Amino acid sequence: MFRVLNANVQCGFRTAPAEPKVEIVKLPGHTVAYDVNSMAAVEVDERLAEDLATGTSGVSFPGVVQWPCKPQFPFHDQRECRSLVLEATHACNLACAYCFVRNYYEEQTGMMTMDTARRAIALLPPGQPLSVGFFGGEPLLNWKLMQGVVAYVADLAQQRKVNRSFHVTTNAILLDDERIRFLDESGFSMIVSLDGPEDIHNRLRPAKAQEVNSQQATLANVRKLKDTRQLKFRTTLRSTYTGLGADLVKRLEYLNALVEEGCVSHVSVEPCSLNETACLKLPDGHPLALTPQHYEALTKEYHEAAEWYVAQIRAGRNPRYHHFMKPLERLLYTLHAPSECGAGCGYMAVDPSGNIYGCHRESKSIIGHLDTGIDEELRAKWKDN
Repeated sequence: MFRVLNANVQCGFRTAPAEPKVEIVKLPGHTVAYDVNSMAAVEVDERLAEDLATGTSGVSFPGVVQWPCKPQFPFHDQRECRSLVLEATHACNLACAYCFVRNYYEEQTGMMTMDTARRAIALLPPGQPLSVGFFGGEPLLNWKLMQGVVAYVADLAQQRKVNRSFHVTTNAILLDDERIRFLDESGFSMIVSLDGPEDIHNRLRPAKAQEVNSQQATLANVRKLKDTRQLKFRTTLRSTYTGLGADLVKRLEYLNALVEEGCVSHVSVEPCSLNETACLKLPDGHPLALTPQHYEALTKEYHEAAEWYVAQIRAGRNPRYHHFMKPLERLLYTLHAPSECGAGCGYMAVDPSGNIYGCHRESKSIIGHLDTGIDEELRAKWKDN
C-alpha cells in the first residue's frame, strides 16, 4: 500500500547515475518513503517501508522512488557580486545575549562612511540589478548613510538602466513615521528581530538603556507598518531561539497574530548559531548553546509546531513559517537546491573598515578588502558550498 504525496516529480536538470537512496521517515500515524534523488515523497505501510529500507522489496515506483539519477549542479563559483550587504555600523542600542557582533568586537564603534559605501557598491557589475542591504549592529543608527546610499543607488540604477532593490535587518526601535515612509517609498524589504512575547523577547534582547522595554518598543513600531502601502507585505518577523528553550508554538502563535493584524506578512523562527565560527567560543554546558542533548526535545517541539500549522490550514487560516513553507515548496514542486546561500559566491558584505566578507556575519568569512580586491585563496572555501 502506498500513496504518492507529491506527484509533480520531474527530472528537468542534468543528471548523473547514482545509487538509489531512500530514507524512511516515521511519524505518528504515518510512514513516508523519501527518495533523495527525485525528491519524491510516498506514504507507505510499515511492511513496504521495511522492505524499501532493506532493499528487498523489488518495488521501484519507476520514475518516482529509487530514481537512478541525482541532480548535477554547476560548480558554485559566482565571482561577481550580485547582492551586497553594507555593515552600516557595529554599534547597537540593544545588548542581545546571542549577538555575534557584540561578541566579535570589544568596542561596537565605527560608522561606515559614504565613500566606503560607494567603493563597496562598485563591486556590483554593470548590467546587473543593484541589490543593496544594510546590516549591523543596528543599521538605523547610521540613518544618514542609508539615505545617501538609497539616493546614490537610485541614480546609478537609472544611469545603468537596471532595477534596484534594498533590504534592512533591524530591531525597529529607531523607526518613526518619517523613516517608515522613506523605507516604504524606496521599495525596501525588511527583517525585524522580534523573539516573541515580552517574557521571551526581553530575556535575551534587553535594551542598553534600562528605561527602555525592548519588546514593547519593537512591537509599537511593528504595528505602525499596518499603514504602509507595500512595506508590510515585504516585512518578515524573525525570532531566534537558543538552548534556553525553543517554545516554537508560543512564538509562532504570537508572531502570526501580528500577520493576522496586518502588520507584516512573513514569519521565521530559527535556532541561534553559537560556535567559534559564528559567535561565541562556548564552554561546555553554556546555557545558550544547542547541543545533541536538545535534539529529542526539539524533535517533539517541531512536530507540535507541524500539528499547529496543519490545524491552522484546516481552520481556513494562512499560517506563516518560513522553515515549513520553504521545504514544503521544494517537496511539492521538486525544487532541488544546491546550497542554502551564496556566501562568497555572488553574496558579499563590506564592513566600515572596507573588509570584504562572504557572509553578513563577518568574522572568519573574510575574503578580501576594498583596497586590494577579492583574495581568491580566501574565497576558495566558499566555492563548493
